[in-house]
Order: sequence, then structure tokens, then C-alpha cells
Amino acid sequence: MWNEFSYVYDTTNNQPVQMMTRRFAFDRKTAELVNCCGASVNGNTHIKQSGVVGYVFPMNTQPKTYQVFDTTLNKPVPFTYAGTATVGGIKTYKFVEDVPPTKIGFSPLSSTSPSTTRST
Repeated sequence: MWNEFSYVYDTTNNQPVQMMTRRFAFDRKTAELVNCCGASVNGNTHIKQSGVVGYVFPMNTQPKTYQVFDTTLNKPVPFTYAGTATVGGIKTYKFVEDVPPTKIGFSPLSSTSPSTTRST
């Protein structure tokens, strides 16, 4: 079981941007999410989290695409293998999440109307 809290704050405009709470359980060998034990996103236990965690990749991670749960979209999205990189002198696999523009809501910091889109 893992409990997460994240808070994004714009210090320039002194405004909160996003706050999120999440509770999830996952298989320690496969990193696959398991819906049990009060799993929720922002307190909503009806959101069924699936795919891999994203913070923790499975043991023996392979150079392939993994479905990773995105807490903004509340669904799994593909993390596509994109080659290798070196981090701190260690060769690693690199994965990319490419989400097309998607309606997700409105932020007071947005420069557009409430039909704001998200692109990662």
C-alpha cells in the first residue's frame, strides 16, 4: 500500500495549480496495480487503477511499451520504450509518455478558456 500527496503551487502568481491524493497497492515483483485496500484517486474509490505504477517499474524491466496509470486522466496510458540514456553514469532505459491534447478541466492560470487541453 502506498499513500501519495502532491501539491503544485505557482509562487509567481501565489496560486495553487493542482493538488492530488492517491492510495494504491501494487504487486512488488510485476509493479502491476492491484485494486484493493481502499485504493483511490482524490478519495474516489470508484476509479479503477490499472497498469503499472510508473514510479516503480517491474523487476527485469524490458525495452517495450508499458501501460502506466495517469492520475490526471484517471486511466492507463502507454509509456513507450525510446532507447537508452545514462543517468549518474548508469545506463538506463528511457520511456516516453505521449498524451494527445485532452480536455481535463480548467485552471485559473490557464491562458485559454475552460476547454483547456493537456499535452505531455
